Amino acid sequence: RRFALAGDAVVLPGLPSPVPAALVIAGGKIERVLRLPPGTAGAGAVATATVAASGLLPTAFAGGAVLAPALVDVHVHANEPGRKEWEGVAAATAAAAAGGFGTLVDMPINSFPAATSAFRLRDKAATIAAAPLTVDVGLWGGLVPGNARDAAELAAMAAAGAVGFKAFLAPSGIDDFANVSLADVAAALPTLAALGLPLAVHAELIDAWPPPALPPTTLAAWAASRPPAVEVVAIRGLAAALRGLKGRAAPGFRVHIAHVSSGDAVAALKDAQREGLPMTGEACPHYLGGVPGWAADSADPGGGRPPSLLKCAPPLRDASQSKDLVRGLLDGVLGGVASDHSPTAPARKAGPFEGAWGGVAGLQYALPATWTAMKVRERRQGGQEGGREWRREAPPPPRLPPSRTPPTPPASRPGWPPSPPTWSACRPRGGWSRARTRMSWRGAPTPRPTRPPPPAATATAPTCPTSGPSSAAASWPPTPGGGSCFAPAAARRAA
Repeated sequence: RRFALAGDAVVLPGLPSPVPAALVIAGGKIERVLRLPPGTAGAGAVATATVAASGLLPTAFAGGAVLAPALVDVHVHANEPGRKEWEGVAAATAAAAAGGFGTLVDMPINSFPAATSAFRLRDKAATIAAAPLTVDVGLWGGLVPGNARDAAELAAMAAAGAVGFKAFLAPSGIDDFANVSLADVAAALPTLAALGLPLAVHAELIDAWPPPALPPTTLAAWAASRPPAVEVVAIRGLAAALRGLKGRAAPGFRVHIAHVSSGDAVAALKDAQREGLPMTGEACPHYLGGVPGWAADSADPGGGRPPSLLKCAPPLRDASQSKDLVRGLLDGVLGGVASDHSPTAPARKAGPFEGAWGGVAGLQYALPATWTAMKVRERRQGGQEGGREWRREAPPPPRLPPSRTPPTPPASRPGWPPSPPTWSACRPRGGWSRARTRMSWRGAPTPRPTRPPPPAATATAPTCPTSGPSSAAASWPPTPGGGSCFAPAAARRAA
């Protein structure tokens, strides 16, 4: 089937803002993109121009939705194999598609056993290949003390399909994924540099800070026990390890700081980049602080719910730190946003704070949450220019994972390497509500406060342009399964 998908706000490469355009789709793939006449707006005008430009093709209309290339989330915990009851790749990829993502890269931790060897990585790849996936999936390999000095094993993991490696400088919370030391990292860097693969690091050196006298039982106490200083010390230590790296690195190598949570960490990362060190970083929606009450210094950060629901590592910071994170994105110090989607069984989040799972779940809503955060920051800056600035002037994010792709898994997984870009649609104006969309991931999402942001600062979850949002009754926890499509079925390139 061949048809056109048209809209008056289509994001195209090299242009400062969305423009009227149409995607010509044939056999489920994007055949070409048609630029429509300047000033074209509204379904009637778009229809006339699209039909004229595409040779009388059947045309579907995105209405007021923004059409954009599908997103890539480089930091997701799908928890399969071994902990499928926490999530599973079928639910995670459905949530990714409903949230506008065409590719996610799964972390080696939280699945069981952790993907810290070539054998385990191949076993995990086979499990994922056999699952009903909605989007493309890549795999990180785990860097732990047991393999950090084993160049042959790291190379075997790369050959088994790892698109990069992930390490923790702080205890991971998972028994079979031990944290590394800076010496371990320094030992592994020459191998990773030769392979041309990135090393993503949970950069907290909590041993550099005095432990609390009592276990933290509130978000404020939790944040005080892991202040920005522990991130800064870790980033500086990683920069020192990079300075000691001898020889040239293959393209694609870098040390990537996962889930940067503070302005102090952004400043330390910027210092390393000014030296010319290959270091990048990512922000996460829950650290941007854009939704009222979504910060550790708020009177009621949980919106009336237990504070354990918002426990994560690094902790949520105060509003001044989130402001610096936004500036880090605008300045290009942080190359992009990743969800760090880390679901678990609801009971593990709702118990006593000191024993609660430290993770935030929100893959399906990463895009609208980020949009809201940036819009709220724009309004606080007192004008519209700030909102345009972050879309137009921020440098393009570095490619993570790199352009190198892993070997093709078994025939049951024909969609990897990732297909040419899929597209998603979202509605950045007109209001957005979690109650109007169906959750696609298994566990309950980490809640936002009950007071919704103003409509002008929100975005809809991506929905099928021809059918509108799927409906679901507001409930807690939400109903698993379901989810909205992000383009007509023939236009999707399901992995």
